[in-house]
Amino acid sequence: SQDELMLCAAYLALGARTRLLLADRESYNRAVNGIGELEFVSRVIEFAPMIEQAWLAMHQVERDSFDKVWAYEVCEPFGEAYAVAMLTGSTFDPAATLDSLMN
Repeated sequence: SQDELMLCAAYLALGARTRLLLADRESYNRAVNGIGELEFVSRVIEFAPMIEQAWLAMHQVERDSFDKVWAYEVCEPFGEAYAVAMLTGSTFDPAATLDSLMN
């Protein structure tokens, strides 16, 4: 639903921004260089539809066996993982990150 998508986007942004605020100045500048913090957050929330689709597909199959709170335990850590990759200059693999958080 639109509400769940927006909630996912909010927790993606929360996770990413939390990591940005904890970073040292050099890492922060590396992550937002040339784009600024608003664009940085915009880029992470672009993953919300992909994550929402994974949730819908998984929820149809494992409705009763998935024991995580989606926003807290998938969306927010995904945002954190994205930020860590950008802060460290690492490659970010969204599919692998999502898979590890869902299992």
